[in-house]
Amino acid sequence: MLAGPLDVNGVSVNVLELIICAHTGASAAAPRLWDTVPGRTVDQVRTLLIAGAAYARTYGPGQQSALPAQRD
Repeated sequence: MLAGPLDVNGVSVNVLELIICAHTGASAAAPRLWDTVPGRTVDQVRTLLIAGAAYARTYGPGQQSALPAQRD
């Protein structure tokens, strides 16, 4: 369970980082800086945020049964 706004912020940044990496093939990303890259379009930023929102709706709080099984 998340403990407040800082947890939500941290999780959001982590999810967006994973989505950026999956979309670009990069091994790491900085979501807070991603939209400031020269030449980045509004559509690219919007696409990232829409993907993050879709992930949150699928796997976020309240969707515990939809979470992928964790490996030990």
